[in-house]
This record gives sequence, structure tokens and C-alpha cells, in this order.
Amino acid sequence: MARMISSGQTGDMALAHFDFGPCVSAGGVLFRLWAPKHREVKLRIEGSAPTEMKRDEAGWHTRFVEGAGKGTRYKFVMPDGLEVPDPASRFQPEDVHWPSEV
Repeated sequence: MARMISSGQTGDMALAHFDFGPCVSAGGVLFRLWAPKHREVKLRIEGSAPTEMKRDEAGWHTRFVEGAGKGTRYKFVMPDGLEVPDPASRFQPEDVHWPSEV
């Protein structure tokens, strides 16, 4: 599991070490995807509109979602609009082409 470092009251999280897959905390979930060839990636929580993920210089795209937790379903949205499940998903309740689940 990645070691989490809180950056104060903003709810932003920084990782000292990255693992793959979502990282669950008491306040929500940090979603992350390594996609170094893409300048932007969005996260779509099932039932919600896609939201921008923050990209770092190493190509990691991250988004902390307050209130998300076990059972949250999600996909990543690529720049061309293609929605893909998490390649590091630990649970695909329907199939590998459907949303991933925390």
C-alpha cells in the first residue's frame, strides 16, 4: 500500500510511493492511473460526469474523491473519449470491459 501524506485541510493527497490501483482512506479514495503519453485523463464515477485528473511530470494522473469508498464504480476517460476500466483494478464485478469497483 502507498504511504499517504496529507497536505492539510484541502483534502489533497501526495504519495511518497506509488502502487497501482485505488488507494482507500478514511475520507475517500485516491484514484490513480499511469498514462505518461496522455496530457489529460478524466475520472468518471458511475452516475457522475467525468472530472479532470491531475497529472504529474512522471505521467501519473490522480484524483482524490471525498466520500468514495468500497463499492464505488469508476472508469478512466481518455482524451479521445474512450472509457476504460482501471488496468490495476482488484475487482471487475461484471467483466473487464465494464466499470471497475473499489
